[in-house]
Amino acid sequence: MRDWSDLGEKERSTSYGPILDILNCEFPVENTNRTDIHVLTPGCGLARLTWEIFSHGFQSEGCEFSWYMILTSRFIVNNSAGDAAQSDLANYRIHPFLHETSNLLSWQDALKEVRFPDINPAETPEEGGKMSFGAGEFLDLYFEEKWNAVATCFFIDTAHNVIEYVEKIFQILKPGGLWINNGPLMYHFANTSEMSVELSWNELRSVILLTGFELELEDSEKCSYVENPASLLTQEFKTILFTARKPLSTAT
Repeated sequence: MRDWSDLGEKERSTSYGPILDILNCEFPVENTNRTDIHVLTPGCGLARLTWEIFSHGFQSEGCEFSWYMILTSRFIVNNSAGDAAQSDLANYRIHPFLHETSNLLSWQDALKEVRFPDINPAETPEEGGKMSFGAGEFLDLYFEEKWNAVATCFFIDTAHNVIEYVEKIFQILKPGGLWINNGPLMYHFANTSEMSVELSWNELRSVILLTGFELELEDSEKCSYVENPASLLTQEFKTILFTARKPLSTAT
């Protein structure tokens, strides 16, 4: 619903929209060959942001650990594309709110049918890059200093130790490369039996600077996440939107 239906468009615009705006500003199509610009989206989930970046002409790669996400995104990108999809878009149906029994104006709100996909994933820019995927743990898959940009959306708080994410992103960005982040700090392993390093934004900001990044933008967005628009209960995240650049020279 969030990534591949009309109903999720509002959430995507506040979550993915700022990232796409920054990428388009950083690499303007008028004077950039975007097929030479490699953009990585760790924790890409169902890969809509990865596809959106690809649709803007970049070399776009998503990385995902969850096999539930990987299998579903492969189904959407591969099975709902092609000639058949051109005349039969949004042919797949889900009822994502069936489990909701509270905060309803009507039971019809819980029974709402959502069709997907809202676009044809096979549609590509006339001149553009490629879209690819890495299946596995972000920290284990990437080591090469090859990325012009890394875009993280609702991702950095999925780490057991967010410092490792910061260091890895710095390692794999090319000199001058840009890290774009939009998301909350709702640490996934907090209050569990697993290791969890939970930093405030001020602490994380210090880690980013000490790692070697230069912060260029610090802002926030108000975003919801997989919300039923008809529910009487709403939840809103105040996300951290920032850009951090790896210096052209990292010599100490």
